[in-house]
Amino acid sequence: MDKLKEIKKAFSYCPLGVNIFNTSLDLVYANDIYFNLTNTVLGDIESAKYLDVIHPNDIDNVLSTWKTKMEISPYEFDMTYRLKLIDGKVIWVNVKSRMILDNGELLGFIDIVQDKSEEKNYEEKILTEIMESEDMERRRFANELHDGLGQNLTAAFLNLETIRDKVSSLDIEAVEKFNTGVNFISEAINETRSIAHNIMPKAIDDFGFTITVEGMIEGLKEVSTIVFTFYHNLGESRISAATEFNLYRITQEAINNILKHSEAKQATIQLIKHETNVILTIEDDGVGFNKEKIGKGSMDFGINSMINRANSIMASINIDSHVNQGTTLTIEAPIQ
Repeated sequence: MDKLKEIKKAFSYCPLGVNIFNTSLDLVYANDIYFNLTNTVLGDIESAKYLDVIHPNDIDNVLSTWKTKMEISPYEFDMTYRLKLIDGKVIWVNVKSRMILDNGELLGFIDIVQDKSEEKNYEEKILTEIMESEDMERRRFANELHDGLGQNLTAAFLNLETIRDKVSSLDIEAVEKFNTGVNFISEAINETRSIAHNIMPKAIDDFGFTITVEGMIEGLKEVSTIVFTFYHNLGESRISAATEFNLYRITQEAINNILKHSEAKQATIQLIKHETNVILTIEDDGVGFNKEKIGKGSMDFGINSMINRANSIMASINIDSHVNQGTTLTIEAPIQ
């Protein structure tokens, strides 16, 4: 362990936060900068665990990424995640980790920790503004479709209906063409309403997340054999409009992925409200996928969209999936 002593001495004066943990994930060293950064007093450093200050909702993701990186040579861990401090506050940090080897023997790992809270908050603010701008444009476009094109089509349909009796006196071919034209207009009206609803569902503004999702699930019974179940503890209460809308869009995207890719028999959507946050969980029993292949397939755009929407409401997002073992999506959003 002489090598660890040398490393500890070298990093005592480092301007960045540094900690060392052994192969059992026991924290064996942290410099003053790390303690100041985390505002943490761990007491007997030898008995502390590396995971003690990682935000509970980030632990699985951190461990999963760490185990994956352990299987790759050379080992390089570089990740941004949250720490939960003893006063309840949360900070974002970037952690770069490297192995500590002594004659080929793995002694542990050393982390270089940088505070990224200000940068992360700025990114979230910019992302929120972008998402709000896009949603505002969607709302405008949906209104144009519904109130503009939709109303004009409806007016055309009603005007044609007023002369239906007179058309009946024409020859059969003319009557058939008239009926075909009216039917096309009727279908166009329905399609316009459907597109406007999908772009910006009015039900979210009027009725909230739970009723809108219940309606969506009811509609899926006619088009899918997958059994969708929805649980929540909100009752008749509402959460903030931005959180409701973005959680709904995430749910839409997740359901779309389940319908297209999962081959599932059952899927469960759950929204649980706690004192300071809400947790949305979407789980299916389908074929799952290899998370390492994210970035190389058709699901990437949808997953990136979900991540961006989660970030825009300062929510954490975790996707847990294994081949032939289904997929679980978990979003934790603060109550704003």
